[in-house]
Amino acid sequence: MHPSALKERTHLPKRKGEELPGTSRKKACVDDNVPQACGSGVRPTGLVTQARLDTLIIDFVIEDMQSFSVVEQPAFVRLIHSLQPTKKVINRKAAVVAVEKRFENMMGKLVTELEAVKYLCTTADIWTAHNRGFFGTTVHWIEASTLCRRSAALGCSRFRGRHTYDAIASTLEQVHVKFGIAGKVVVTITDNGSNFLKAFRLFGTSPADTEASVQDEADSGESGEGDNSENDVEFTDMQAVMDISNTSAELEYSLPPHRSCASHTLNLVATHDAKMATEDQSYKKLYYSTMAKCSALWNKVTRSVQAAEIVHDELGMSLIVPNETRWNSQYDAVDKIRTIATTSESKLRAVFEKLSMAAFRPNELTFVSEFCAVMKPVATALDILQADKNCYLGFLLPTLISVRSKLQNVQGGVKFTVPLVRAVLRGIEKRFGHCFDDNELVLAACTLPQFRLRWCGDDETRERARGLLKRELSRAAHSCVTDDTLTQQDEQSDDADEEFFSFDNSTPTQHCVDQELELYLSDESKHLDCLQKFPLVKELFLKFNTGLPSSAPVERLFSAGGQIMTPRRSRLNDEHFEMLLLLKSNSSFK
Repeated sequence: MHPSALKERTHLPKRKGEELPGTSRKKACVDDNVPQACGSGVRPTGLVTQARLDTLIIDFVIEDMQSFSVVEQPAFVRLIHSLQPTKKVINRKAAVVAVEKRFENMMGKLVTELEAVKYLCTTADIWTAHNRGFFGTTVHWIEASTLCRRSAALGCSRFRGRHTYDAIASTLEQVHVKFGIAGKVVVTITDNGSNFLKAFRLFGTSPADTEASVQDEADSGESGEGDNSENDVEFTDMQAVMDISNTSAELEYSLPPHRSCASHTLNLVATHDAKMATEDQSYKKLYYSTMAKCSALWNKVTRSVQAAEIVHDELGMSLIVPNETRWNSQYDAVDKIRTIATTSESKLRAVFEKLSMAAFRPNELTFVSEFCAVMKPVATALDILQADKNCYLGFLLPTLISVRSKLQNVQGGVKFTVPLVRAVLRGIEKRFGHCFDDNELVLAACTLPQFRLRWCGDDETRERARGLLKRELSRAAHSCVTDDTLTQQDEQSDDADEEFFSFDNSTPTQHCVDQELELYLSDESKHLDCLQKFPLVKELFLKFNTGLPSSAPVERLFSAGGQIMTPRRSRLNDEHFEMLLLLKSNSSFK
């Protein structure tokens, strides 16, 4: 400090607890939780216990996805010793043991948590990295008390051999049995891979098949001839049945109902089905000429540092380069070019000139603008369906209807991309047309306060949805009364005769169901909390909206796995990789 400043400072009144500059401070550090540097060393105040230090180091390894060997790196050891000179740094072997113990505790807490859940949804997929295959599974549910979405990773185990349908069925069933959730999973979401589809076609039951079988049984019961007693008796060769059961592979595994990932299906609409628009020759010529210039610009930027610098210097920003595995990235990349062309077309032309490339023609720039206008609803729908926390199966039908409506509205305002609009609409109808006849999807949308019956486009659809909702509410009410009656009988089982001759039919009247239905449909709140006022609707919400429309969560699990399994961590075995990944993903259960 300058002498004049020090002279001024000495004339100021000294506050309580304040030391003047230049004076020595011999008092201990006030905050005992933070070590304070004193000279070249560290004052040994604020020390943590050895157990606490070990826990913090393991937290660092797991949460920052570090290798076990980091605890033995000289720089890391010096860091810990400089902060806690009297403590030891855990070695690699002890760190592995600590991670294994924490993994066991986490799995136990997760199993206990899942025991109290009534409805569950799982997602599954296969991931290949560094010439090794892994089978990933996640689980999702809704807390009945708070109506909050909860998620956890169940496994990411090594998947050896060919990825056949029976191997997939065996692995998924083992995961469900391991956590004791085989009877609670209402739906499993996977991509459209043929091996997954075949596994569930042979060993599982789709929601549509379940509804069809129930309807077939109802129809056969109503149309059966009760007068012909001979038709009621059927003899079966039990030896033949036992032989078939022993040889049939279809009885080997038992899988829950299955749904294909809506995001993956919509991605096929945006890629494969959208290409059908090139059957129109005028569209085909303009599409390929425009996309060729976009691709040339992206390739130039990714392969040349000088080109990337030119783009950044001229535009003040970088371009978005598409990812081959995600169609959303292609839309984002084209939309970035559209934004630049709209706000500063002269700068974009300057970029093409400095890169010695052919610039966009006026009709090509118009095509880019129309292409983004047509595909924006599809891109927005993909973002909605891929959400994890605030997305439910009931979002699927309203989202598809919204996409279809927006495409029909934009069709009259475009000039060059009319074939694209038609192709996308045909793709949605071809791949999602059956969803509008799926009663479970209809009920899922109706039990979301955000939609109720507002998503229904016409009176016929609205009346059908209302009838389905009323029927399910009656079933839920009957189920609740049955459970209450059984509970009362268990508690009052002293007089068997009195129980036998009980004529008290204290079931809720249809009037109560109708009243709750009308109150729910007339309620204006769009928040999930309003379901607490409607217990029957809440039960249906938990049942039909536990599922997700997309398998994106398991893909996010693989993304985290890619940060753990790097080429420099070749010594990490499969078991410890799964432990680190699940501990990272299930941090709320540690």
